[in-house]
Amino acid sequence: LDEQLRYFINVKLTTDPLWEGVDIYLSGHLTPGEGEHKVMEYIRYARSQPGYDVNTRHC
Repeated sequence: LDEQLRYFINVKLTTDPLWEGVDIYLSGHLTPGEGEHKVMEYIRYARSQPGYDVNTRHC
């Protein structure tokens, strides 16, 4: 499943104009933790980066 998700994301990012400028963070089964904790960890990390846009939406 992980390999198929990576393939799908790659295809969408390279062929679908609606995916332009979208950042994808895939955290598969090899990364420990529950999904909601992984999402919050990523958001905390992103917010700590210099130049972070406070108007960024996380969907």
